[in-house]
Amino acid sequence: MEMLNLLKDRYGLADVTWKDHPSIINSSSGCKKIRFWTDKNLLLWHTAYRDEAGKKDSPFLDRMIRTIKGESSVPFQEKWLTLHDCSEEPYDMIGFEKDWGALLSKLLTAGQKNYAHMVLQPDASEFDFQSLLDFALPLTKTSSSLSMIRLSLAEARKRTQQALSLIRLADGCEPPVLNQEISTKNGWKVLNFLFFEAGAGVPVRSFEPLKQFLQEWIASCGSSSLKKLLTEVNKGFPLHEEQGLLLTAEIMMPKELDKCIRQLQTGGLEETVLCMDRFAREWELNRRLLMAVTEWMDDNRKKVAL
Repeated sequence: MEMLNLLKDRYGLADVTWKDHPSIINSSSGCKKIRFWTDKNLLLWHTAYRDEAGKKDSPFLDRMIRTIKGESSVPFQEKWLTLHDCSEEPYDMIGFEKDWGALLSKLLTAGQKNYAHMVLQPDASEFDFQSLLDFALPLTKTSSSLSMIRLSLAEARKRTQQALSLIRLADGCEPPVLNQEISTKNGWKVLNFLFFEAGAGVPVRSFEPLKQFLQEWIASCGSSSLKKLLTEVNKGFPLHEEQGLLLTAEIMMPKELDKCIRQLQTGGLEETVLCMDRFAREWELNRRLLMAVTEWMDDNRKKVAL
């Protein structure tokens, strides 16, 4: 009751009841989601990022609802509480590339701003192929079941070299700062509009979150839909320029192989089987993604040249 009374007093809500304790409530103003924060700087970053990305019209983000006094958060039991609109109806993907593209464009553009309270994970774009090789070769010599790892090394080396070349071509350009929780699963429908739940994770200066989003998209919707999505993103965020080179480089980096090798070093037989199965699926999915993105980049460059 303490929290419900606080929400009534600070946010002016009425008829407040628990829908899913302790994070979802029903109220006279609709369904709301509560988030708790222990890191003040992370909270401030997410507040500023949501406000920046949510400046324009739809798609909408789950911005921090302001209190009666205009506050974006409320102290609660040595933490901070924020309140957000929420929905439980997923937003469709195929046929709605325009809406999702506009959303990604807003997130990427907001990620290019410098915020006063920046809290970042280490640079996720760093990759050391030689280190990967040092770990991989001893493993492949001890087990014939890891032959796929050995067969993947040549392609991994080539992809790493190509990715580094693209990064050099980008000439010092940096990727945007992105929340790591960019997922197709976070898109909801509110009054027929796309409403995006932006999460609470520590942001990273990398295209890794967008890569993960595009992997989800191509797995669910296919290459043709993915290219339509990229075209819509490009209308508001210049993927055909240096940023597109960095995105392609991120997809090229064989990080799925690196992740698999590190997991193999500590797992038993059952974990090894699961790890290899997961790696085979991720390796092939990323191949499809890389092919679709590079085809889109090539087609777009031809249009620009014309």
